[in-house]
Amino acid sequence: MKLIKLYRVVTISFSSLRSCFGDGLGVIFDVDTICQRQAMRVLAPGGWKWQIHNYRKVSEWDCFVETDQFTLDEMGMDLDGIEMVKMRRVRFPLDCRELVQ
Repeated sequence: MKLIKLYRVVTISFSSLRSCFGDGLGVIFDVDTICQRQAMRVLAPGGWKWQIHNYRKVSEWDCFVETDQFTLDEMGMDLDGIEMVKMRRVRFPLDCRELVQ
C-alpha cells in the first residue's frame, strides 16, 4: 500500500473487536469484524500513527470509536491489517466565484 501524505483524510478498512448480541439475546464480547473509518496519518513521538478523523466529536455518539482507535494504536505503523478504501478529495485554494454566489 502506498502511504498517503500526513493529515490527509482517507477511508480505511481494518479488523476490530466489537460486542454484539447472540442467540437468546446474550452479549458476545470480542467479535472480530471488518469496519471502515475515516482516518488520517498524524505525527507521533515514535514516527506516525493512524488517528480517527474528528475523534472527539465522534466519540460523543459512537460507542465503538475508542475500541477502533485502540486497535489502530496497537497496529502502529504496520500496514498489513489496513486497507485504504478511498481518498477524500479536497480542493485548495477555494475558487472565489463559489464565495460570491
